[in-house]
Amino acid sequence: MPDSEGPANQPIQPIQQVRKKPPGKLWKRILAGCMAFLLIASMAMSWAVQIRFEQMEYLGTVLEHAAAVTEENTEYLSESSLKRAWNILRYAVGKPKSFDDYEMYASLAIARKEYGEAIQYMQGCIDLYSGESQNALGVLYLRLGSLYALTEDSQSAITSFDKALELVPGLADAYLLRAQMYAILDDMDQAVADIRHYEELAGDDPAIRASIGTLYESAGEYENAVACYTVGIEQATSVDPELLASRARCYLLLGKTAEAKKDLDRFFAEGGTDPTGERNAMLGTCCMEAEEYERAIRSFHNALTAGYAQKALLYSQCVLCAYITGDYETVITDGEKALAAMNKTDSQSTLPGGDTEGLMSKAELHQWIGLAKMAREDFSGAREQFLAIEELGEAPEGVLYYMGLCSASLGDNEEAVACYSQSIERGELTSLCYYNRGVSYLQMEKLEEGLTDLITVMQRNDDADATAAAEQLLSELGIKVVVENEQSGESKQSK
Repeated sequence: MPDSEGPANQPIQPIQQVRKKPPGKLWKRILAGCMAFLLIASMAMSWAVQIRFEQMEYLGTVLEHAAAVTEENTEYLSESSLKRAWNILRYAVGKPKSFDDYEMYASLAIARKEYGEAIQYMQGCIDLYSGESQNALGVLYLRLGSLYALTEDSQSAITSFDKALELVPGLADAYLLRAQMYAILDDMDQAVADIRHYEELAGDDPAIRASIGTLYESAGEYENAVACYTVGIEQATSVDPELLASRARCYLLLGKTAEAKKDLDRFFAEGGTDPTGERNAMLGTCCMEAEEYERAIRSFHNALTAGYAQKALLYSQCVLCAYITGDYETVITDGEKALAAMNKTDSQSTLPGGDTEGLMSKAELHQWIGLAKMAREDFSGAREQFLAIEELGEAPEGVLYYMGLCSASLGDNEEAVACYSQSIERGELTSLCYYNRGVSYLQMEKLEEGLTDLITVMQRNDDADATAAAEQLLSELGIKVVVENEQSGESKQSK
């Protein structure tokens, strides 16, 4: 309580300095680290699409190999161009009857890339096969399955590969192709099982190992995917930047951001391109985790320039990185762009990023913009941002406290007191609000209310900054306060 020696009746001098406490740098760094990993999770959806695209590219490569297997077993495709032309004329007017006829017609259809028609002829070859070689029949089923795969009939392809492997259990290509079909049908357990069979049979072929990394990645087996990509990177005659990008993505999903950053740096150094902005977005995420915030902003901006789809997602990351570095202009401009992107997606039926669009809510973005404007002493502009949060029906912790600071800085102490009081009722930044409400009361020459709040801060003693400020202000006012510690029985007296 106040000592009776204090000048309680003396007029209160205007208090010019309002206690401001924006988020501390350490806290912001911790938040940035958390946001980096949340960003990885949010980007995973678009990565899944990218992985599937790479799977389809790989599927095309494997099927070309399978078609080559088919072609190598066809006499027609090894003959001279003149004899090929003769056979085309010869067989175009008739219908296949024998095994050789069906074989020839299937070959002609494959050469013309008429795979649907080739399926009928290949099935005819199987139906008319009279040999005793299970291996030869197994290869026919392999070729049939390859044709089904080329026509995107994955289930029929699997059935054919099943028969091929039943006849020839060691037919490595059948495992490889069946794995791709299972992947397309999202049966990743079966796909991975087949890939492991294939690896046991086919050995450590760098080209194949690099390609099947996408299967392991789709199945969430990122360590195995990294191992596959590493074989392709280390044993290839020249570096494929795309493999570096794929391995970096897996490292990110494993939480190994330092390794991912090395691969992405090398990716760009090797001339890798980024037509969708995905690789720059990944690099920005790594830089956030490494506390290279300015570089993270540059990478995110590069991704946005390239047309990265989730604009709100990246702009919101730039806001946090810029605030940490004290680049308040970027906080404001990128924050406004993030809000504009969110408003645009709100008007659409489907949000590309789902519930994680932007990671930050609109209310949080308004708060960061408001804090940046406060740092630039644009208290009127900051207050508008905090009021916008109220209109959204949301109230992130601390927003009422910051509204109070803005109002007090603008000379509206009554409004400031109202904001601090609401924040105290919510239990948010309580001691800071008591201190600043006390300051506003003193500015309004409400001595009793002001002293009561300052003494309350000292009694609470749960915020070192607020307690020290209250003690100093009371001392400047000539008020001696004795605060008793209920647990120890000790008393603390102001200077």
